[in-house]
Amino acid sequence: MDDKRGEPLRIVIACPNFHIGGFSTHTLTLADELKRVGHHVIALVLDPFGELYGTFQEVFDEVVVVRRGLERRDTFLRRILGVLVALRPNAVLGSGVPAVQAIHPYLDRSIVRITTIHNIPETEVREGCANGISTDYIVAVARNIVDRIRIRSVCPVELIPVAVPIGPARDGQLSSNPLRLAYVGRLAKSVKNLGVLIDISEELWALGIDFSLTFIGVGDAQSELMSQIESRPFRSRINFIGLLTPTQVRQKLLDIDVLLLSSTFEGTPHAVLEAMQAGVVPILSRIPGATEDIIDHGVSGFLCDTNDSSQYVAALTKLNADRQLLRRMSLAARTAAISRYSASSMAQRYLELIERALASNSLCTKKLEVATHVKCCPELRHSCYGFARQVRRRAGDLYRALAHGIRPCCLPTSTGESKSL
Repeated sequence: MDDKRGEPLRIVIACPNFHIGGFSTHTLTLADELKRVGHHVIALVLDPFGELYGTFQEVFDEVVVVRRGLERRDTFLRRILGVLVALRPNAVLGSGVPAVQAIHPYLDRSIVRITTIHNIPETEVREGCANGISTDYIVAVARNIVDRIRIRSVCPVELIPVAVPIGPARDGQLSSNPLRLAYVGRLAKSVKNLGVLIDISEELWALGIDFSLTFIGVGDAQSELMSQIESRPFRSRINFIGLLTPTQVRQKLLDIDVLLLSSTFEGTPHAVLEAMQAGVVPILSRIPGATEDIIDHGVSGFLCDTNDSSQYVAALTKLNADRQLLRRMSLAARTAAISRYSASSMAQRYLELIERALASNSLCTKKLEVATHVKCCPELRHSCYGFARQVRRRAGDLYRALAHGIRPCCLPTSTGESKSL
């Protein structure tokens, strides 16, 4: 492996699954930029379930799937280690993949290890900080996450927000009527606080404001949410359009005026940045170290108390009455996204970390030839589960395949062999 500055690098980006969402969006955006500047980029996805959507194959030079069979934890980890060694990477970038974090101590010191933590739940922070002594850098995507990591990590921490590709500006005037609202993200009631969006809709209806609200995404709260809306007088104003790819979301946002987000906690939400680059005005819950860092209140968007629907309604009423204000804030939101959250800038900062780590090569390591038994650290054992839980998981896979026709992902390689290694 040649680690000279300026030489193309082989970079493995580990992603927990192919599901459309924050992890895969970050993975694809980062990979696309790294590949654009000449590096060889490989996706490593462990034990995925469901269909691969085509963007992964379009963006990555290689997509490697490591499918777990009925095997012990240490056997699976050892196999992942062997796959990584065979791929000969200069760097391994991990996002929420505990099994990759587990083998950090066993990788050769010439391989740079960087872990990205995307949110503040204790489990995600604990797992991302595991094996910190064998990790070159931990990347936090928001300031509130940095604060959580520094309490427990011995590893250097860097703040690099997620980013989005910048698409074309919208054409023509913003909508005069109705005021077009959208929610983009997982339909998860407890975290996303979706009940506030129903309250907002009810208050807008009572005020006689003409609006539409589009939900983009799926989740376990969808059925309950639809049931609650069905009996309301504004039900014809609400539209659920399900799951869209990142490209489809960006296209849809060009027809939206305002993005609503009422989450109780966030890191740096991709949905907000995608909306801003499309010229959509964000009205967000105020989250210190997260949404407070993304928008300038009253300039590029509005910040509201999470559970106070009246604050959201006040901002929407102002925008509805003053379409010139809506236009100015639309331009300010897009300008902020382009200047502060460009994908090229994010990728460059990751490359700087890789080059810095390659120059130092300071991590201790256990060489592959003596790593006959890969031991999982306690912080990761729940996610890197043992043999008994794997048997139950495979039984569930069989049920889903027979009952619903949903099968594990298995991809062909360039040599015609299975990528389920």
